[in-house]
Amino acid sequence: GDSKLAALALNPVDFIYDTAIFDTNWTSKDSLSPHSKTLKLLLGDNLFDNDGALGYWFEPVAPVVIKNDIMPNIVIVLMESLGPTHIGAYGNPLNPTPNLDNLIKTSRWYPNFYVPVHSTARSVFASITGIPDVSTIKDATRNPYITHQRSIINSFDEHHKYYMVGGSAGWANIGALVTSSIDDVALFQEGDWEADTVDVWGISDLSLFLETSNILEDAKNPFFAYIQTASNHKPFTMPDGESDFVEKELDQQTLNKGGFTSSEYYNSARLLDHNIGKMLEIFKQKNLYENTIFVFFADHQAGVKKVSYIPEYLHQFGIVIHPVPLIIHSPKFISPEKDTTFGALHDLLPTIAGLLPYPYFNTALGRDLSWAKGRNLPTFAYVKNTRTSVATNGKYIASVNHINGEVRTAVINENGVAVDIDNAQTMVDAANAYYTAANFLLKANIKGL
Repeated sequence: GDSKLAALALNPVDFIYDTAIFDTNWTSKDSLSPHSKTLKLLLGDNLFDNDGALGYWFEPVAPVVIKNDIMPNIVIVLMESLGPTHIGAYGNPLNPTPNLDNLIKTSRWYPNFYVPVHSTARSVFASITGIPDVSTIKDATRNPYITHQRSIINSFDEHHKYYMVGGSAGWANIGALVTSSIDDVALFQEGDWEADTVDVWGISDLSLFLETSNILEDAKNPFFAYIQTASNHKPFTMPDGESDFVEKELDQQTLNKGGFTSSEYYNSARLLDHNIGKMLEIFKQKNLYENTIFVFFADHQAGVKKVSYIPEYLHQFGIVIHPVPLIIHSPKFISPEKDTTFGALHDLLPTIAGLLPYPYFNTALGRDLSWAKGRNLPTFAYVKNTRTSVATNGKYIASVNHINGEVRTAVINENGVAVDIDNAQTMVDAANAYYTAANFLLKANIKGL
């Protein structure tokens, strides 16, 4: 009759049922041998020089912080479902993101940035581990065998680590990934906040930013904080009376011009942008702004319609939901720049670590985009529904279907249209190398191995 005893008794049964589908076989490192030349081209010549999964030491090539100077704080903000289609700086005519547009003008902006695999959980996984989540069964975060991953976040050994999410970190088992992969991290989630829960995703983004600022205001410096927003997601809850945000109603014909499928999507994107502006104001008021490097990215794009300002080749190869913004903002350390280097979310942490003047140990597939600048290297995206890998550098693009072996190669013309050709082997090699290495690393990057 005791519910807790019943839960304890059922726990092993539930665990076996939930995890029996996961493959516990290990992929041999020998599988990487055919791709070693390509991987060294993509990530650097010293890739296989040290112990670890693909472990190697990397010396930053363009740090913005002076050695032995005061260490800056790092604040990462995951902007839920906000892709280029819905951002003014990319060409959206409806002015949905005035704060982000202004932020981009004073930041280092990577307009050719992708998430490797679509879904919030897979993007969180890639951002923390540096590995594209090419799992064929569920998300990697839901696999208890591989949640304890190595992470470059741990190379920030002077920083106090925080992870903030407005809802439950039990969703998609994100909490296990965070606490098992990031050493001594302080995880704040639903139940830790003073604000009321507004919907299934927890407290509002504005409340999340405000309460996070209160925590960081009392934190020891330097700190490393990862903030995961959620309000730009169905059910698109509009909290009452917490800010001066005003909804707008547009007809569907006008919404179509901005790639929005509904007014709810439109206002939700506007609200996220509004709250980001509020967040920066709050951080300035609390003296948390000047010595902080802010990094904004999105987990994927959602709710989009075809628009003229988004390149056609993204639709042709089925990756239109993969491009996202990457914005690195810190007037004290970083000059405004539009950097057209192609990158993806597994490059996030190496790029951030590259801002500091200290070498770090990398065991995964990410690369410092400052190192990649000018090399015309392809980036990687994986379409999970068809098990297709895509590699592109904006000039050429190729896809490889891992079920039927079909290969497609194309050149991208000046109008952003992919024209099929037979000689983009470099892209094919990159697609295969990324996919094979990601499959290997999902298990080989586990802590303690």
